Amino acid sequence: MSETTEKTEITLPFMTETDIARLSVSALSNRPSERSGQYGRKGLTPEELKEAFSKLPVAIAARMNELLPVLRQKFSETDANFSGVCDVINEVIHALDLKLDKLQRPSAASPNVTYVYGEDAGGKTALIKGNSGAEPSSLVYRDSKGSFSVSNPTAPAQPVTKQYFDNKSNNSLYADLNEMERRVHTLEHSANGNIYSTVNLHGSATAFQVDNACPYGILSRLGGNVAKITVGLPFDTQGTKAYGGNAITENITPNSVSMPIGETANVRIPCRIKSPCTVTVYADEGDAKLLNKCVLLKENAAQIGSQVAFENGRSVLEFSDADATVGFICITKQNQGTALTEPFRINNIRVILSDPTAAELLYVADEIEIPAAIRGLSGYGAEGAYLDLIGRKFYGANGAAVDISAYMTEELEVLSLIPSAILGFSDEAGKTVSAEYELSYKNKL
Repeated sequence: MSETTEKTEITLPFMTETDIARLSVSALSNRPSERSGQYGRKGLTPEELKEAFSKLPVAIAARMNELLPVLRQKFSETDANFSGVCDVINEVIHALDLKLDKLQRPSAASPNVTYVYGEDAGGKTALIKGNSGAEPSSLVYRDSKGSFSVSNPTAPAQPVTKQYFDNKSNNSLYADLNEMERRVHTLEHSANGNIYSTVNLHGSATAFQVDNACPYGILSRLGGNVAKITVGLPFDTQGTKAYGGNAITENITPNSVSMPIGETANVRIPCRIKSPCTVTVYADEGDAKLLNKCVLLKENAAQIGSQVAFENGRSVLEFSDADATVGFICITKQNQGTALTEPFRINNIRVILSDPTAAELLYVADEIEIPAAIRGLSGYGAEGAYLDLIGRKFYGANGAAVDISAYMTEELEVLSLIPSAILGFSDEAGKTVSAEYELSYKNKL
């Protein structure tokens, strides 16, 4: 048997204005017991007069008696609902109280240190420290002056410290580099287009290579047990010989070579490569367009792989013989056997390797020594330790910083570069070592 709950609706107002006016004594005349009274009802007997004065209060009492049970029912329902809501609120507050009790400030924490609630890497609630200093794994918390500190930058998008900026601004070499930057921007504006792009290299290796680099680069970070940085080329035009002829001695620069009138059709450039890799040879042949093909040779002049034609000043060679060693890059010219009216000059030679560690440096352009005082610092060369050459600090594996300004030469972070140069790292004994590096330079497009 189903049970139906009847809901009583409360209609307001519970007495209309008409009811009130009809039942009110205001409907009587001024002299209701006299038959000659003016306005309203008149000529009432004492009983009728009493009844008239009682009608409105009696009607109100009757209506209230009707409404009281309904009001009691409504208040009862509200109390029950409110009681349930209070129970839920009390449970939540109790749970929060328990949670807060478990997350106490560290006993050693200064009373001035701020903590906030957050989530750790595992999604659990944790207290997270707020700090106005450059403390790792803490939230940025501004001090009373609205400031906070940061560490020296290690990536292009990171903010810089005032000390970092001052060191950079006060370095005379940076003034020269800024002047060079200004001239480059002027040239770009005059040419109505970009002729240089900024390259940022970073990684960890025993050697790495730049492309068509401008004369200078900024080494901002160096990690590893590095004693010397060597900048050089994987080839040497100064030792170039005409194929089957004598050494070429005129018009020699580190990356260009002349081929005088009467020489044979080929020129070979020493380039020692010991491991398989892709070798891309770039050369500027001028207006004559005399470059023909390029091929790799062993030290005994035996050919390795196929000859590859120059296209737009580039020839891409594949060296895949793990048992062979490249001794020369051989370049042939067009119109073989035809005498030239002026020397045949090959300019701006670049040799780019897919694996820079596969080659020996046959021409050394620059060598940079890391001062012994810096190498002698506790923790130098350890994993995670590094030199911030811009900020002039050494950071140990534990994050502790040591000022190395007094040990650094002004030129230590500025490297001399040449197109297709390889930068290699070695320790104090001259043994190749792996290094973590960050280098920025301008590359000619």
